[in-house]
Amino acid sequence: MITDETKRKLRELRLTAMAEALEIQEQNPDYQGMSFDDRFQLIVDGAYDNQQSNRLTRLIRQANFSTHEPCVSDIDYREDRQLDRNLILSLATGNYIKESHNIILKGAAGCGKTWMAIALGTEACQQFYKVKYLRLPELLDDLAVAKHEANGDFRKIIERYKKVNLLIIDEWMLTPINDEQAQIILELVECQERCFHALIFRNIFVFFSRILIQLISFLFSFLS
Repeated sequence: MITDETKRKLRELRLTAMAEALEIQEQNPDYQGMSFDDRFQLIVDGAYDNQQSNRLTRLIRQANFSTHEPCVSDIDYREDRQLDRNLILSLATGNYIKESHNIILKGAAGCGKTWMAIALGTEACQQFYKVKYLRLPELLDDLAVAKHEANGDFRKIIERYKKVNLLIIDEWMLTPINDEQAQIILELVECQERCFHALIFRNIFVFFSRILIQLISFLFSFLS
């Protein structure tokens, strides 16, 4: 019989799941005939599964998805949607993250771009990648305000996104951007080359309500 003191120590060591598994085994006589090795293996397996489940829950919460309903297995592959099932299932493996590929989802408003991206983002969370979903207008507003502060908030935000494996940016170019916002985008691009590894042109979903050339024209106008 495991003493209460031992269980207390397990909880103090943040091994609560193991303490709870021990209590379950003590209350169920079916476990009494099992060897120590078998019982200990069940305890470790249960604690590991609990830890992974909590980790996944935390990653999904921190991703800040606008909805938690999308799932790759629920994607509608009706012929009129012209979706490539093999491509989507390949993306669901997360290899594009390992290989530092970018993904652009484009289409008419209401066709399911956000839903699709969140479904793939959820898959990335299930593979324990750090994911962040945000809207471009909110990102630009936060960075514009932080850029004018003297407390270093701008760099803090940059460092925060630097730790993200997959950045999902919604409402890309939904409305025209001003000169200051264009400069912020260019600065983000420059930072990506020097230190980011994951902000603008790596591991990002970009959603277009307007054509790509609109962004390119902004970039070239400031680079020229």
